[in-house]
Amino acid sequence: MKKRLPFHTFIDEFLIACAASVDKKTNTLVDAGFAARYISDPFDESWPDSAMKLLCNNGLLRGSYTLGKPTFYNLTGEGLLRAEVLAAKRGKDLDDLIEAHARPVTRKQATGEIVPFPILRQLDSPVLSVREDGLPATLTLGPLIALRGTAKTVSRDVKAVVAAIQTERLLPEADQPEWSEHLPRIEIGRNLLKAAQVYEGLLHFCLLSPLQWVLPRVTQDGMREEVERLVAATERLCEA
Repeated sequence: MKKRLPFHTFIDEFLIACAASVDKKTNTLVDAGFAARYISDPFDESWPDSAMKLLCNNGLLRGSYTLGKPTFYNLTGEGLLRAEVLAAKRGKDLDDLIEAHARPVTRKQATGEIVPFPILRQLDSPVLSVREDGLPATLTLGPLIALRGTAKTVSRDVKAVVAAIQTERLLPEADQPEWSEHLPRIEIGRNLLKAAQVYEGLLHFCLLSPLQWVLPRVTQDGMREEVERLVAATERLCEA
């Protein structure tokens, strides 16, 4: 049985892998599971998540926070610099790693199809890119936008709409499983609206896209009009 990497070695290899997995971009979310595919030596399956938190604490990754806990991560400039230095010490080149693991990427418009969260397998937002072989997609953060005073009202109204859809069963039975997959994203989206600033890509993915998905499926006219109003309000927030 091949010995596992020491954890301190894994941390360095994982940072290199994170940088390569997002093409050295500092505005693209890092997927821990996908980055770990770049490491060929054995390691414990619990290490990638632990490494993400440790690298964030050391300023090499940046966390986007929900309820005081980091939920999403992207590479910092300092992290990219450190990754390049570590790779050079190992006789590696980040661009070569990127090329070696390159896979076809397509960009599509919203399809309304469900995307299991947080592992993205199918594109349902124009700010996303999806890998054709079904591996996790990348989510572009986009610009950091300042939220308007209406954000809290939108959050409150979304909560009321979700509760009504749930209690009054305002979706066809066939759509219920997919709707349950959207609910965690909506809750994260509502929490994002409590911040002073938010990345446009996160707001689009977590809140706007699920609202767009549910809009044509709501069976009650009055509630459909309310969802349509919230879609328009969220679009305005994204344009801020």
